[in-house]
Amino acid sequence: MPNPAVIGAGPRVQSSDVPVLAGLLADFNPANAVVNAGVVDSLSYGSLSLTQAVGSRKPAYTNTLGGKPLMTFTAGNGTHLAGAASLAAAMDSNDPWTVYYVGQITGLTTAPYALWGISNSSTDYAYNYHQNFMGLGRGPGAVNNTSSGTPGTSVFDCCVNYTGSAYNIWLNGTQVLTSASNTVSPVCNLFCLGAIVISSSIVQPMTGHLGRFLVYGASHTTQRTTISSWLRSFYGI
Repeated sequence: MPNPAVIGAGPRVQSSDVPVLAGLLADFNPANAVVNAGVVDSLSYGSLSLTQAVGSRKPAYTNTLGGKPLMTFTAGNGTHLAGAASLAAAMDSNDPWTVYYVGQITGLTTAPYALWGISNSSTDYAYNYHQNFMGLGRGPGAVNNTSSGTPGTSVFDCCVNYTGSAYNIWLNGTQVLTSASNTVSPVCNLFCLGAIVISSSIVQPMTGHLGRFLVYGASHTTQRTTISSWLRSFYGI
């Protein structure tokens, strides 16, 4: 029987295998994507939905890692998925949160490019970016916090934690950004994977792959090692 995720059977929530369920806001799993002709139409978790209506901007669904599907983004095409307004709202202002994901950058450039972000019609607020190092930008004005992390073109797992006043980043289990302060708190209504979208403009699209993306509505401390280790094991990295 064919895999229903590949033929676009519709979103299915499969988060029971996540080791920590408390506070889980989103589990965007590429295996649950609506896929047609090898590209992703949408990716959902419960009532949260990330979509792309423009064919040339839909991420590809042609690569795997550890036998699990990945989404492939191409900067030149501006590929990205966007939506989930309530999730963006839960991550703006001074709301604490923690995200975990697996990714790989295959096209390195000297300019930063966004792996994910939250935004509104006039500015970005927070986005995880790569510029031969892992960092985090926060607007308006994109005040960037660079780090010592250098994933290069290798597969990596990343955890970004926001305490409500400061950011921390772990790359492959090592902390590479510590307590970067933030005082800018706009209201956001758009969550994106693969780029940032500001007033219909695609900003800093990435070239590479993204796997499972988890969002928790809390600032994690002791849970981080458990979830990051599980995510690495899930993809066999």
